[in-house]
Amino acid sequence: MRRKWWRTYRGRERGVAFPLSLAALTIMFALGAAVLGLSQISLNNALLQRDRLAARFATRSGFELADAWLRSQSPPPETLDPFDPFGGEQTLPDGSRYRVLIEPDPGNVGRAIKKYTVWVEGHKGRQGAARLAVQLRMGSFANYAYFTDEEISTFSRGRIWFIGEDEIHGPVHSNDTFHIRWDEESPIIPIFFDSVTSASHHVVYNPTPHNDYEYSHIFRNGRAALHLETARIELPEAPLEQLEAAWGSTTGLPSEQKVYIVPGHGIYVEGNVERFEFLVYQNKPLLKIDQPVPGDATRYRRTYIQIDEAAGVTRYREQIRRRNNNSILWDSGVQTQSGIPNGSIFVNGHIYDLRGTVKGQYTVTTNVGKDIHIKADIRYATDPLTNPNSTDRLGLVAQYIVVDEDAPWNLRIDAVLLAGSRTNDGAFYYAGYRRRLRGTLTVVGGVIQKSRGPVGMFSYVGKIRGYTKDYHFDERMKLTPPPYFPATGVYEILAWQEL
Repeated sequence: MRRKWWRTYRGRERGVAFPLSLAALTIMFALGAAVLGLSQISLNNALLQRDRLAARFATRSGFELADAWLRSQSPPPETLDPFDPFGGEQTLPDGSRYRVLIEPDPGNVGRAIKKYTVWVEGHKGRQGAARLAVQLRMGSFANYAYFTDEEISTFSRGRIWFIGEDEIHGPVHSNDTFHIRWDEESPIIPIFFDSVTSASHHVVYNPTPHNDYEYSHIFRNGRAALHLETARIELPEAPLEQLEAAWGSTTGLPSEQKVYIVPGHGIYVEGNVERFEFLVYQNKPLLKIDQPVPGDATRYRRTYIQIDEAAGVTRYREQIRRRNNNSILWDSGVQTQSGIPNGSIFVNGHIYDLRGTVKGQYTVTTNVGKDIHIKADIRYATDPLTNPNSTDRLGLVAQYIVVDEDAPWNLRIDAVLLAGSRTNDGAFYYAGYRRRLRGTLTVVGGVIQKSRGPVGMFSYVGKIRGYTKDYHFDERMKLTPPPYFPATGVYEILAWQEL
């Protein structure tokens, strides 16, 4: 009986174990399926995040290529219609895709410094998507207090040094190597008061600074203000944009030597200018331009131009005068022309004497191989150093910009100066730097030049001839450079938004 009972119990045990095993297997399968499902979800999320990240990188690649395309365009795009520079969707090696749309700013009409918004859409797979919007503005050479392509003398081709007496207030850049001689015994008055960048990998010092205290004799913000191995910034080529802004075209130029006020454009001057003077008359800007009369050394042509912005008209008057007594031989009388010039003044010749009080906004440009000479102060009617709300702005563009040997002891030039081009040498210099001792040369604006023009001569004891530099950056130029002043070809990012 016991044996049978035992058998009966074992049988019952086997009957219970099977359902338990089945339940355990079911639970294990369920857990496995759940884990597999979670793994699949995690994998899908990882793939989605990967595709989204790839799409995001695709938008950045698209923007970088669009930025490079804009920098390659000279002149920059003039259209106001949005456009795709690449002709449709582009595919990257990893399979991600992007599409670019460049939207010009409506205010680009008549503006030398143009703005664009670059829209980029990126995609990867079915769900990876990203959008990017970047607002760009063309950079201007007016954004520099001091700029050189070569840190060598335009005459001797030898190195020119900055010295401890120099002061540069504003951003500085060179595509070459700076040479700086500073005085460790003098009080701490730095040479450079703002950022300094160079495409070179080093700076030559005399003596070599070793610590932050010594660097503070050179840079107001210490060695952190110096940035080496930055990208080169190329000077512009021939001033075709300034010519077109003044004349309306780069062809069909007149042959008669006189001043032309071109409706809807600027002022074009054919031939050399003996004196170009900025004046203020009845609180309105007045230009006085004297030119020789071809073939007659006893006479000269004088042109007055008054710009009445409030009335929206330009008044002008032409005269032929005797040189010996300034008597008037012929007078056109006052003529009135509807509209006002756009600020671009192009001279197809040399300007032998530029001076005066500037009211308004202008860029005066001479043609390739032609120079501008300065014999007296050029000052804004409203001084931006005392009134930052001044609206007066002046740009000068020429092969050489020369301070006359007999210029005043202290000279002030309120303007951004650009001398030279990418392929032609040029510089800003003082003609008497070897022979005349002078005081201080103050520039409120900036000096941009192909190679360095000397304004003085120096020894280890200090200045022995010429001027001491005192250059002040005009902060207003960051947002409002002179009209049609050359652009750098580099675009600045004004806004960046990932959508």
